[in-house]
Amino acid sequence: MWPEVAAEVLALADARSIPAGGHLLAGRNVGHLTRSGARSKIDAVVRRASETHPQLAGKRITPHVFRHSTAMAMLDSGVDLSTIAIWLGHENVQTTHRYMVANMARKEAALAKVHGCVGMPTPERYVPSHDVLDFLMSL
Repeated sequence: MWPEVAAEVLALADARSIPAGGHLLAGRNVGHLTRSGARSKIDAVVRRASETHPQLAGKRITPHVFRHSTAMAMLDSGVDLSTIAIWLGHENVQTTHRYMVANMARKEAALAKVHGCVGMPTPERYVPSHDVLDFLMSL
């Protein structure tokens, strides 16, 4: 947990007088927040956020999205894949490798590393013609 997040969690626990080992987030009918309760709270937050950020409407935002986004942020920050695999609880790094999806910036950075190798042309970003874009929009 990042120090800033830990400080916020500790402050919340202190403000709510939650004892050590107690549950920070309570469920509707139980003392702890359940998986379905977490999903319900996320759905409610997304609905409220969609009022001011319409681009969120219709997006599938789940606890797994937060997990995946955090793993991708770790990868983008230079954390190696085996460390991310341990953090995610994966027994095999191959599972984590499939989990990761390279974004365009990462692909461009990889191509930039190749640039300068003997016989490799300078990588250029593809710019589609209007005909291609019109065709794709018609699909």
